[in-house]
Amino acid sequence: MINPETQIVIIHRKDGTHTKLHKKDELTGENIIPGFTCKVADLFPEAAS
Repeated sequence: MINPETQIVIIHRKDGTHTKLHKKDELTGENIIPGFTCKVADLFPEAAS
């Protein structure tokens, strides 16, 4: 779940666990998309002037 207002990403897993990521963190594909990484900050670009 990506919340643009709080700029937080919450990963919900099938086993019921979850992880909260902030702008300084990195999102990975874990075992679903091996090798995938994305800086959470990149999901929230600054508003254009």
